[in-house]
Amino acid sequence: MVTVCTLLALVLPMHSLEPFLLMLSSVFVPLFGVIIGRLASADPVSLLARASKVEAVPIAIWIIGIATYHLCRVYAPSLGAALPSLLLTCTLALATRPGSGATQVGAR
Repeated sequence: MVTVCTLLALVLPMHSLEPFLLMLSSVFVPLFGVIIGRLASADPVSLLARASKVEAVPIAIWIIGIATYHLCRVYAPSLGAALPSLLLTCTLALATRPGSGATQVGAR
């Protein structure tokens, strides 16, 4: 199987896949940032209790991350696009997480 894939990679025009792969990563990298930020030290039971709810804040953070990915690709290519987008979405998701450290301390 490895041989077949290597031969196909040598013959097929892989450069035509670049726009598709960039679009795919521009969606999933910020999504993983939101997921990581929301799951950091979270209680799995409370997450499952809210699993059916759609929350607007994480969706907005995800869209901001997608925009950041594309803006970095165009205006700051030396920075890359994936890491700034991942860092921004993870940080925003941590900051806006329900029951963050400041509210948990006050609730005890």
